Amino acid sequence: MKEKKPISLLNIFLGVFIGIMLIIIIGIFGPTLVINLVPVPAVPRVVVPKVVSTAKPDLSNTIEFTNVSISVVRSYTKVIGEVKNNGSETRTIVYTVSFFNSESKLLGIARGSLSNVTSGEVKTFEASGEGDFVAAASYKIQVDTIY
Repeated sequence: MKEKKPISLLNIFLGVFIGIMLIIIIGIFGPTLVINLVPVPAVPRVVVPKVVSTAKPDLSNTIEFTNVSISVVRSYTKVIGEVKNNGSETRTIVYTVSFFNSESKLLGIARGSLSNVTSGEVKTFEASGEGDFVAAASYKIQVDTIY
C-alpha cells in the first residue's frame, strides 16, 4: 500500500487562494458569463416601408423668360427681360444667366433674383455679372431656387 503524503501548508494556501479568486471572478463577471451563455433569440425581420420623398417638386418649368436683351455697363454684363410666373402661387425666383462661346465653353455668368411674382404676372427681371459677355455665342437662363 502506498503511503499518503501529508498536505503541505503551501498546497492549502494555493487551494484557498484559487477558490477565493474563482468566487471573486464569478462575482464580478458571473452575470456577463451567464448572459453570454444564454442563446439570443432571432430578431424578427422588419420591413421598412418605402421612403416617400418630401422634396418639393421642380417648379422651374412654371417660370418663363422672354424679351431678353444683353448689354455692358462699366465692365459688367447686364441682362434685362421679362419673366412670367405660369404657376398657381406667388413665387420668389433666384436665377443665373450662363454665357457660352461657339464651342459651348462657359465664358461667365450673371445672377439675379425677383420677389413676389404672383400667378400669371409678368415682371421685368435683371441680372448682372462681372465681365463683357455681349459677344457670347449663346446663353442659358437657369432657375436656381424658387420658393
